[in-house]
Amino acid sequence: MDSTREKKFAEEHEYLDEAGNWQCHHVPKDGKPAESTILNISDCQIEEWRRSRVLHQACPDCGVDLRVFEKYRIAKPYVDGTAAKKWLDPETLVMSAINRDIDKVIMFLMEKIPDLEIVQHRYPLYHDHDRLWFLDKDTHDTDILETGGDDCPFYVEENGKIKTMFTVDEVVNYFVKHFQ
Repeated sequence: MDSTREKKFAEEHEYLDEAGNWQCHHVPKDGKPAESTILNISDCQIEEWRRSRVLHQACPDCGVDLRVFEKYRIAKPYVDGTAAKKWLDPETLVMSAINRDIDKVIMFLMEKIPDLEIVQHRYPLYHDHDRLWFLDKDTHDTDILETGGDDCPFYVEENGKIKTMFTVDEVVNYFVKHFQ
């Protein structure tokens, strides 16, 4: 991977071993180390999109959906409201060890607005639009949150202008107020 785009793509990933296995790392809710879950490419769901195919598998322990890129033999996290709901379930003992700002935003928003739906734009080409998050509540139009990466700052369009938010709290407070 030589280009800047490919280097950025390779952040926050797990390499697949020769047998097609990778690990989803966890932390218990009390913050101590936890066992990883071993996942395998043969158990992935396959989605066909145009001329591409997307492989993904949800970790049964923490709920994180991992997209698998066969060409690079990499599994990357795709966190949405489903994983956040699992994290908030008192019976779930572990959370993903991924500690990105976007994960925190999703968890806090799901806690404060339980009927909010949050979905990451799922585009099969690794370099296109994977930094867009759709937030939807029945009583509102869909809003789009954009990230330059998985950490702050975040961007949202408001009245035709781009609003930049520099902290997780700022994003959470904005959408809590917006969806009231």
